[in-house]
Amino acid sequence: MDSLTEEVRQLKSRMESLELLVINLSKQLQVTNNPPSPAIMATTTTTVIESAPALEINVFQATKLPIFGNHNYKMIAELHIEEDISCHTLSNDSNHLTTGLNNGEIVVFDLIKLKKISEHQVNNNLPVLCLQYNRDDSILCACSDKIISIFTCCTGKPYEHLKNILIHDKIVNSITFTHELNTFISVSHDNYMKIYNIHDNNCIHSNTSTNIITDVQYNYTNNTYLTVANNIKIFNYKNFQLIKSIEIQDEIFYTASFNSSGTKIVSSGILTGNIKVWNCTNYDLIYTFSLKQTSCVPISFSKFNDQYIYFCKDSNSISFIDTTTDRIVQNIDNIEEINSIYNSECFITYATVDQKIKVYSIM
Repeated sequence: MDSLTEEVRQLKSRMESLELLVINLSKQLQVTNNPPSPAIMATTTTTVIESAPALEINVFQATKLPIFGNHNYKMIAELHIEEDISCHTLSNDSNHLTTGLNNGEIVVFDLIKLKKISEHQVNNNLPVLCLQYNRDDSILCACSDKIISIFTCCTGKPYEHLKNILIHDKIVNSITFTHELNTFISVSHDNYMKIYNIHDNNCIHSNTSTNIITDVQYNYTNNTYLTVANNIKIFNYKNFQLIKSIEIQDEIFYTASFNSSGTKIVSSGILTGNIKVWNCTNYDLIYTFSLKQTSCVPISFSKFNDQYIYFCKDSNSISFIDTTTDRIVQNIDNIEEINSIYNSECFITYATVDQKIKVYSIM
């Protein structure tokens, strides 16, 4: 009976993981099959890493294309990985790219030395669904099912596994670090938000929601954090008090993000696809960009605080919107990959068809 109960529990956990993986793919990754646009092609040399036969890195020469008038972007690297990728993230200094795989592993690549530097098994059976570095890139969190796996990081060197943390009863949906480098905030399918200190092994604070909490983000400028559970709530980190609850009639939010200066929040509604921006002074709605189709997903603010990026699967393009002029300032058309962004300096594209990751730097 005990073994049967355990099998049922594992089956339920797998189903929840698959459900969240599908949601994450729809949130971050939009699959298309169009050929690449000539506008984003670049001359490459190819380096095959002997120690990592499943990895091929194309090193792109300094090909720069206009993006914001005097600003440019360039493709930094292209990586091919044979395993199915479930998520990926960049370190804050953009030196390391970490990928989470469906087989429960994480793989870390050094984009400066162009080699794989670490490979770790987080979970034997379930995919890695979210990854997050702390602010100085000294710690990486990798989440798979209920496991929050902690790694210590050093530029150019293999990561070391520190410990696993189990503080949630269901799948961890999102995680973010606070300004305190050893403290993270996690949210889960169990409807709980928890703040945990890694050094002290102590849960500092927890809070529950009536809905599943799908996202959490931290604002380093004013030490606040937001959670997303259909609506968006902003909290004061010092006393954990609710500052503002953002709700729009006939709209549901799944994810949100702060801009790099911490002055604005951007999100899009699942039902309408409309992109909305709020200020971080009194959290008033200051901008709405109405889209003709609901398949447009905002990715993040770019390094330019009044501009943000979204991906549209209908037109297979990435668009850059200037919220001060209410217009699209640049389109990158015929994007064949799934698209995602993890800091204001770079954005990543990933194609499930050929399992290639491309890293672009915003100049």
